Amino acid sequence: MVIKKNKKLENRLQLINGEFVAIIKSFKNSNRLIKKIYENWLSDKAQIILKEKVEECSQKTGLGIEKVNIKNLRKRWGSVTKDKNSINLNANLLKAPDDVIDYIIIHELCHVKINDHSHHYWDLVRKYMPSYQEKIDWLNTNTSILV
Repeated sequence: MVIKKNKKLENRLQLINGEFVAIIKSFKNSNRLIKKIYENWLSDKAQIILKEKVEECSQKTGLGIEKVNIKNLRKRWGSVTKDKNSINLNANLLKAPDDVIDYIIIHELCHVKINDHSHHYWDLVRKYMPSYQEKIDWLNTNTSILV
């Protein structure tokens, strides 16, 4: 990461040629400031990308929801609301491979139809993602580096 100081500009983060560039007004408390700027940047990107992926997965499965909420969840990758009208997704999912993101979304969409983890539920997940266990294994191995 490159850090640049510029008192005239807003604090912001840019991704340039695969490298983050933080532009900040002051170096005072810069680590905390950069972390906050990064989290906001990630959340903004997740709002766009994850919502698009939910739409794609909804079309693939025929399982729809009304709303997608992107949050900084600490202990979950996703959840379905009790009324089954919306799903919550962790912004940190954006750091995972596309197929893992798809698995989490499909996992949550399947809960719209089946609200437990019975064998019927897993059969439904398998219908849309036969290799779902590989995604679970990947998450179990890599979760600590994503959050």
